[in-house]
Amino acid sequence: MRKLRSGRNQKTNVCRLIHGAADGWAGLYIDRLADYLLVQSERPLTDAQQQTVQSLRSNLKSKGVYHKHLNRQIQNTSKSNASARLIMGLEAPEFFEATEHHLRYRLSFNEGYSTGLFLDMRENRHRLLSNLIEPGFPVFDRGVGAPK
Repeated sequence: MRKLRSGRNQKTNVCRLIHGAADGWAGLYIDRLADYLLVQSERPLTDAQQQTVQSLRSNLKSKGVYHKHLNRQIQNTSKSNASARLIMGLEAPEFFEATEHHLRYRLSFNEGYSTGLFLDMRENRHRLLSNLIEPGFPVFDRGVGAPK
């Protein structure tokens, strides 16, 4: 994990750096997504949070930092209002590449509420890649309309 957080891991350049209350920052989540940081919070950032973000950006040599307001009423929000906004540094390209376990993902801060990669699903993706799921285990939930 230390290599992931420091940016020295060759096969993975995405990870959660701060996980809310579990790390003593209730309501604050910070993800490293390749050369960018994504900060998510329910409220505007405090001065202490902004200083922490700036320190992470400097230590990880991140090109830019985006902030996304966590909105519990997302279904009533437009795509442009749901998307993360640049708060520090350089703007990311419309699509950029991130790597996890040697797999490349195409991410975007402009596609609405999600960047396209859910970091809390990392272990599930790793199980699939490592054949840790026993043969015959259904990957899709057929009950919600996945093809048979």
